[in-house]
Amino acid sequence: AGLSLSINPTTPESTGIMLEIAKSKQIVENKELRKTAWLAFGTMVHRMRMKRQHYKKAEIIQLKREYARQLLSGVQQKDSDEEKTMCLKAIGNAGLEDTVDRLQE
Repeated sequence: AGLSLSINPTTPESTGIMLEIAKSKQIVENKELRKTAWLAFGTMVHRMRMKRQHYKKAEIIQLKREYARQLLSGVQQKDSDEEKTMCLKAIGNAGLEDTVDRLQE
């Protein structure tokens, strides 16, 4: 996800913008752009989590929950296996370990 590496610093605001981009109509309609955007989003979530000392703990917890919800929704929908795999890779990029239990359900 080279796109995410060019966005520095990774902040809640820039990560939120990437989420909006990943969900936008133009991106959703293009398979390769959708994959790139979601993987970049996952990487940005991970980078933001690693710099959590810059943010309030409550803010990070709230953001992690929202980002996990967004990523898990792609796995739980009736999408193709390819779409589900892309979401699982984005979850892996994000490093959201608390999603593992929900994935096993």
